[in-house]
Amino acid sequence: MKKLARTLALLALGTVAAVTVSGAADRAPGEPIAGRDVKVGRIPPNNGAIVAEGTTDAQGVVRFADLPKGQYLVRIAVDGATVDVEADDAGQPIELAGAATAMDTRAAKPKPQEPRKFAKAVGGNTAKLEIGDNWLKVTLVRGAPISTSRSNIK
Repeated sequence: MKKLARTLALLALGTVAAVTVSGAADRAPGEPIAGRDVKVGRIPPNNGAIVAEGTTDAQGVVRFADLPKGQYLVRIAVDGATVDVEADDAGQPIELAGAATAMDTRAAKPKPQEPRKFAKAVGGNTAKLEIGDNWLKVTLVRGAPISTSRSNIK
């Protein structure tokens, strides 16, 4: 009886230890990734010069505002790997219009462009990008996207 109790106790301890270890290493899909470096660089003619950098907050978000017109790359460091994102899966570059806006013919005044959204796999994780006229928002979450098309983020 003592041997059975001891075996059960060891099994219980082993299970708790396994849960603790795997719980620390394996985060739930969709969980934000905080504290990661994200850099924004200009695509030629500036040859990838980094123009802004930041660190993801507790929600896995970093925002870059007041960026001039042009094409950009987003350099993301997650889990020991650095990945450059320059375009969505359809090949559309990360391009900012600067102060440019589309005209709303009904009101005859400038109307901001709708932000463009897409997700990219970054290692085994996901980077969700939102692109406005002169700003970028990057959200990092655990787990790879099921599909990395422009339509997979609503």
